[in-house]
Amino acid sequence: MRGGGRPSGAKDHAIYTVFTSHRPQLGVQDREQPFITPRNAIMYTTELSHEGHSRRFILGEAPLGGWELRVEEDQAVVSRVRYTDWHRVERALGVVERRVSELEAGGWRVETITNP
Repeated sequence: MRGGGRPSGAKDHAIYTVFTSHRPQLGVQDREQPFITPRNAIMYTTELSHEGHSRRFILGEAPLGGWELRVEEDQAVVSRVRYTDWHRVERALGVVERRVSELEAGGWRVETITNP
């Protein structure tokens, strides 16, 4: 050991534990268990269709706090993310808006949504 009480040759390393849910947040889910419930405020929703297929982007308040962004393809949930930081929500919404523009450029058409 040297002056600082550390063995010679010791390196500065930090060890930490990361906890993750045993259930994945992404993947195909059915609509029977929506992340955003009807009583939560929907802040943004866009639905597009093309050749019999649909894409839907929904941003709303999360039941446990924060905001949830859900992406559906042909009525199956393919992505759902919960955010607790508004700046991340703004960035995610920017990504969604760019994706919507790309889909429109590829021939997708924005649909009118009556029941988000």
